[in-house]
Amino acid sequence: VIFSSIGIGLVATAFLPVAGVAPGSQQVSNTITINEIASASPIGITGGEYRIDAGSYTSVSGTIDPGQQVTLRQTASANCDITTSAVLNIAGVLRSFDVTTLACDTTPDPLPRFTTQANVPLGSVRTSEAIGITGINAPVPISISGGEYSIGCTASFTSSPGTIANGQNVCVRLTASASYDTASIATLTVSTASTSFHVITAAASGFTVTPQV
Repeated sequence: VIFSSIGIGLVATAFLPVAGVAPGSQQVSNTITINEIASASPIGITGGEYRIDAGSYTSVSGTIDPGQQVTLRQTASANCDITTSAVLNIAGVLRSFDVTTLACDTTPDPLPRFTTQANVPLGSVRTSEAIGITGINAPVPISISGGEYSIGCTASFTSSPGTIANGQNVCVRLTASASYDTASIATLTVSTASTSFHVITAAASGFTVTPQV
């Protein structure tokens, strides 16, 4: 921060950058004192709001006098690892308040294995329970082999690769084998993590299927 001497004290004349903040969070700058300007100098801002002394925050252009203080605020980007700037303009002199969101985390928490369904009818369509995606702060790739998935567990399933975000749920479905006592497996991959859904058809008459654990 740049400082200037006023009397026996020091006052900031530039805004400190802020980094590692939560996406979408509101951030407030340090307060600076404005000097060496004419009375009623024009003041305006882009990318945020300003407050003169203890007044209300505003994005509307106005005027400022020597010795008054200014604080800025802005809303951080909704995405990770992005820098946004609120730029204050006082009589043609620009001062920037930069805010950077935290680094992207695309490694999800370990995915639980879907509950195995055993003794199911041959050729039946089976749908898993929902599991939640956690531990990331950016959309990540999602794909499947051996079945289909649904983000949000709606009636819409797909086998095409896509993306999924933190906090979303996903279900998997597959068609059971047409043969008795046969396992079918769908493997879901979310970024670097994978999990599977096992379905086992019923045994032929006179046999019993023991569910896999």
